[in-house]
Amino acid sequence: MQTICLHFFIISWEQRKVTELGKISIGLVTTMTAHYTDKGYLLIRNSDIKDGRFEFGENPIFLEKSFALKNSSRMHQLGDVITVHTGDVGTSAVITENEVNSVGFATIITRPDTKILTSDYLCSFLNTDKHKKWAIGVSTGDGRTNYNLGDYYNCIVPLPEIKEQEKISCFIKELNNIITLHQRKCEKLKNIKKSLLEKMFV
Repeated sequence: MQTICLHFFIISWEQRKVTELGKISIGLVTTMTAHYTDKGYLLIRNSDIKDGRFEFGENPIFLEKSFALKNSSRMHQLGDVITVHTGDVGTSAVITENEVNSVGFATIITRPDTKILTSDYLCSFLNTDKHKKWAIGVSTGDGRTNYNLGDYYNCIVPLPEIKEQEKISCFIKELNNIITLHQRKCEKLKNIKKSLLEKMFV
């Protein structure tokens, strides 16, 4: 098994409002279906955001170049943390090179101040049960839960020093990789079992 880097520093952690740690905005909330296309600028919806990653399925949605460029100020930059606003509220992922210049649809965007906060650490915290339970508690909506921007502003982030943030993020990433590896193995075994059962009971 891969060695996990779990060597945290023992120092006191600050408690800071997320508004003190970076720039926060929300994705476009206007109707965009008329601007969907097969290629262009990637659209990120709330349903595309999973725990620490994006999943677009076989048919990702793109926006026309002209429409996307009109909204260039809303385009995601490398390291932006994208959080679910409607649905599985609080769930977050970090923009990688694959998603740079994408546009979010009603998603919460946090651009961390890299001098005091790393993107991966913030993402890891936002994906904790502690944060998600809090987000659900302050959210509104009868059908689908909405994590309003005003409530997100009140989110308190425990803040260790940068070096410790990096070690925590390293630990979480490697743990997620191990979990994913075992999930794939399990899925493969399930498929083999299904195939055998189908052949057995013809």
